[in-house]
Amino acid sequence: MKNQILIFLRICGLIVVFLTYTDCERCYECQPLKGGESFRDCRSSNSSVYRRDGNNVYVNLVVDVADIEIEWLKIKRRVYNGNLCGPTIRMKPGDTVYVHLENRLGPDQPEKELNEIRHPNTTNIYTHGLHISSLPPGDDVFTRVDPGKSHNYSFNVNVNQPAGTYWYHAHWHGSTFFQVTSGLSGMLIVDDESTNMDVELDAVSCPNHCEHDVDILLQSTLQYTNDSVDFIHEAQEQIGDPFRLNKSTEDWLMNVENGFDYFTTNGLYNPTLTIQKNQMKRFRIVNAGGYVGLELEIANNGGTGQCVIREIAFDGVYLDAPRKQIYQQTYVAIAARVDWMIYCDTPGIYQLRSMSLPDGEWSIGTFRRYNGTFLTINIIESNLSVPSFSTALPTRPEFISDLRNINNVPEENKFIVELSDDFFMNRQKFAKKEDYRHRMEVGSVQEWTFVNSAQRAPHPLHIHVNHFQVISYNDYTGPLSGRSQHYFSEYPTSVLRSQKGDLCNDTYAIPSLQYEDPNFIWPDHPDKKFINHRKRWEALKQGAENGKSVGYAKRGDWRDVINVPPYSNITVRFNVHEYDGPVVMHCHVLKHEDLGMMLTVDSVKDIKTSKYIPKKDLNCKEVEKKTEQKGLVGKEITIIVLFFVCLVSIVSGSVFIFLYCKTKASVEDMVFMNLNYFELRVERLREKCHNDIV
Repeated sequence: MKNQILIFLRICGLIVVFLTYTDCERCYECQPLKGGESFRDCRSSNSSVYRRDGNNVYVNLVVDVADIEIEWLKIKRRVYNGNLCGPTIRMKPGDTVYVHLENRLGPDQPEKELNEIRHPNTTNIYTHGLHISSLPPGDDVFTRVDPGKSHNYSFNVNVNQPAGTYWYHAHWHGSTFFQVTSGLSGMLIVDDESTNMDVELDAVSCPNHCEHDVDILLQSTLQYTNDSVDFIHEAQEQIGDPFRLNKSTEDWLMNVENGFDYFTTNGLYNPTLTIQKNQMKRFRIVNAGGYVGLELEIANNGGTGQCVIREIAFDGVYLDAPRKQIYQQTYVAIAARVDWMIYCDTPGIYQLRSMSLPDGEWSIGTFRRYNGTFLTINIIESNLSVPSFSTALPTRPEFISDLRNINNVPEENKFIVELSDDFFMNRQKFAKKEDYRHRMEVGSVQEWTFVNSAQRAPHPLHIHVNHFQVISYNDYTGPLSGRSQHYFSEYPTSVLRSQKGDLCNDTYAIPSLQYEDPNFIWPDHPDKKFINHRKRWEALKQGAENGKSVGYAKRGDWRDVINVPPYSNITVRFNVHEYDGPVVMHCHVLKHEDLGMMLTVDSVKDIKTSKYIPKKDLNCKEVEKKTEQKGLVGKEITIIVLFFVCLVSIVSGSVFIFLYCKTKASVEDMVFMNLNYFELRVERLREKCHNDIV
């Protein structure tokens, strides 16, 4: 009996051990986030982080790995000063901003090739949107701050810098996507002078009414999965980040069914902001994510009231006048900003969210769209009367005055930027800072055209140093990019074809077109919904807005980043004001930038003394179609070879059996053996031929 009890206890112990071992793979604490913390901004009262002394601003930024806790989730992230939201830096036109950047990250991984995901611990800083010199010690994104090193930046803010909403972030080529997604970003605010604002705008703006000036930094720090695209996990994996979560937690976060696809708002998940009914506020919203555009709206959670919104600025530059949203949404491209004046007329619960409506893809594209809530707004009762919006917004500086009616821009001041598959700009990848694709003279008016030959993917294009004015959306007449016939997932290759389907004499990753069939037709090119951007944009210009026009920038708007949807052609103009030096432009899907979708333009004081840069021909020079009979390749050659192998085997086998049987067997036996061998041989060869072909 004693032995039986011991055996029973041992079996129970084994069962307990087995269940314990298998249950360790589960993530018990994993669950959707709830949100609800009180809203807070990222302004710092610590004088060792941020302080002003006259017209000088001093900022200390420390880059290090910090433990971040959001509800049950504990993660390690590379951040500024220990917080997921970098400290807000406020400045005025004419200020000098001194930033001491200290890199306390550990040793870097071994060097990798250019245009690869690399250097997780090398960093720098970029002041996104400021009209500022790109030369050291200023806003030079080619400055390298290695682990254990520090760098002192000196930013001379232009006296004509437009007051508005900007941001800063890490910008070392190769790790930009990884570090920005990790949390290395913060807001830059250039404050207005009260004398430049009317009463209504001044009442909701710093420096006099900061309590109504609401900073909203939206970071894609918790985007673990969005359909089939892995965000922070993918970046950590590719760059070799040692600060990964355990496997069970990571697997749960990456499971699409769990919906863990969150932005943070000022470092919090879906915080709650309490506002009185009819209290006017100014929202400054920054899309600091690295991968998706946002289709912003305010939704009433089950109530009947509404929030009334007027757009007053994009990318830090004021509009001509406050205006309504397009189809009750504001599209904010990756890295873009929008300023709203907003009030809500009825108590209740409202949500600031991104909602991708089906029609939106006509003006945006089919990829990189987002659904999610950023902020819960609790509107409480008050006796405030219905407020008024500004009637006149601050005037813009002279260098961003209206360029829409300029005629006859010289050809040497025109430049075409083509965005296409496999992270190419103008059919090349980034090579080095001095590999300039265009040269422009300070004081000139430039007219540039942005085109996107990709089939369905949008590309948000950003230009450093200078804002540009949207002039027109035009008919797309260029080539179409797509996968070659020899596309492999581990080595993607793309080619160009005309809209008629003819192969263009230009390649991306493959060295020769000799294996590409000019007669091949892409079955789904072009997608007709993306061909008519001009007609839809023209209708929007005339006031006929609908869901299909949400993603367009309006004529006359000033931007520093613009979404370039598939098969689009957008003309912009800008003044090359004051600054010489390299001007960087790139796709702000930051992973695309890291992988080569970036180029530089040279800005010079006197173009006559500079070497001429020939323009790249981006037309489609069609490859002549083959009229002769197509040669035998691939499976056809395999079938012929196997046929002859089968024939030779059958004949040789028959001869052998015939000779053998002639001496060893009767005629009947010979025939019987020959037939059996023949059938067996044919069956085996038929099997072999089938397997080889498949």
